[in-house]
Amino acid sequence: MIKPILRACLPALLAGLLFSPTLRAETAPDCPAPLGPLPDWTAAQTADLVKSAKDKGFLWRISKGGHDSYLYGTLHMGKVEWMVPGPLLVLAMKASNKLALEVDPTKPDAAAYMADPASWGVRYDQLSAGTQQQLRQMLRQGCLPDTLTQQMSAAMLVTSLSMLDYLREGLDFRLSSEVVLAGLARGRKMPVVELESAKAQLDLFESLSLAEVETYAQAAAELQQSGQGRVVARRLIDAWREGRLDEMSRFEEWCDCVKTDADRDFMFKLNDARNGPMADKVARMHEAGDKLLVAVGGLHMTGEQGLPTLLAKRGFKVKQLVPEPAH
Repeated sequence: MIKPILRACLPALLAGLLFSPTLRAETAPDCPAPLGPLPDWTAAQTADLVKSAKDKGFLWRISKGGHDSYLYGTLHMGKVEWMVPGPLLVLAMKASNKLALEVDPTKPDAAAYMADPASWGVRYDQLSAGTQQQLRQMLRQGCLPDTLTQQMSAAMLVTSLSMLDYLREGLDFRLSSEVVLAGLARGRKMPVVELESAKAQLDLFESLSLAEVETYAQAAAELQQSGQGRVVARRLIDAWREGRLDEMSRFEEWCDCVKTDADRDFMFKLNDARNGPMADKVARMHEAGDKLLVAVGGLHMTGEQGLPTLLAKRGFKVKQLVPEPAH
């Protein structure tokens, strides 16, 4: 069914709710490494890192009404060596007076909503016995306790467990582009605004029917057991890190995750259908005088329904900065 689509778009805040070090159970052969302490760099070390930092992901300058804003395509998890933004992203932040994110992963409101059974579409105990067993096996492989089956909806449990492949690739939800940029913005006393709400994002997952969650859970278990989930995760990570926008744009062709009309419909709801309202909000804020750094998931920047294209149609001059277009 949906397979890696949800993992590619899942905000770091949701992964953070599940993979707390305090939840780790007994170890297993394929268990992701425990999250270590974040680095405590000296001023001199930080200065050296800034000098050597390279731009990753995708960056555009958008212009209208005599001033500029910026679009940055993010990855919702990161690594220590990616923490320091590259020089062009730093310049974009310095030229901006407001940071706009899909949702702010540093806010706690998603945790309360996610833990409220009234918000759940499908519960774990509604799943078939076979699917429940598959999810318990995924929990054991992730060194996570079975009690998590009662702490979130079935769809969110599957989605969160699917993040294991990204953790196995060495990524850390605490080091996502959004978390790093939000921290830098607050250090500069730059306002951080949300283009969406955590509730709206979570409700997308809770809209799945029982049959859809069953299919999704079984596909997620198959991907992890076969190792294909890590292959997709690695390819997506590399495309973002190396600035391969064309590769990211062809995600549906190589992810092995969009095979049916139902897959296409949900992918549209999860990605393209959200881009129009986000583009409208960006346009309104920019036209009101804000100089924005807009940081959203890289998939929202791709194709005819991506934010750069939609904003160009709204009268913005759009120039790609990272990666620099070939001439």
